[in-house]
Amino acid sequence: MTNLTNQLKKQAEAKAIPQPYQNIQVMKYHVMSSTGAQHAPIHLVCYWKQDERTTDMRIDFRRNASCPQLRGLQLALAIAPDTDVTGMTSMPAGDFAPHEHTAKWNILNPSTEMANVKARFEHPPASRGRVVAPISCSFQADGVLLSRVLFELACPGYQVSMVKMRVCSAKYVCEPE
Repeated sequence: MTNLTNQLKKQAEAKAIPQPYQNIQVMKYHVMSSTGAQHAPIHLVCYWKQDERTTDMRIDFRRNASCPQLRGLQLALAIAPDTDVTGMTSMPAGDFAPHEHTAKWNILNPSTEMANVKARFEHPPASRGRVVAPISCSFQADGVLLSRVLFELACPGYQVSMVKMRVCSAKYVCEPE
């Protein structure tokens, strides 16, 4: 209890205007999820079609129905072709950084259970076949937990004013076949 009192005093002294209450982080935890594709909250599939000067790509992604709804989902997709790409068009619009050889898409709140990204890469004829590369995906969602863990403070005299929940992924990789 003395540690809590000292922490509150330090926060109060650091602020020019005294506050009637203080926010402190009481607990932080991580829940490790099960491994395997069947447990992944988002499933990815990638398709490629190549010709002499262009390579078409389509990434389909869908929510795993056995996982809780990911409200506030922010999805980031990236691909790094191993060749010179002279141009890129995509739907939805993405960014291509020629100096990094990376195409990126940030998708906020996909409105459906299943969606896709389509892109066409333009390249010199000698680059055919080298545009195909692994696609990395990461995501985060606020206000939801995949573990369905609930938090309750059962202690008289204290109350919880805010509980933040967030799901953050590591990097998913979708390998080309």
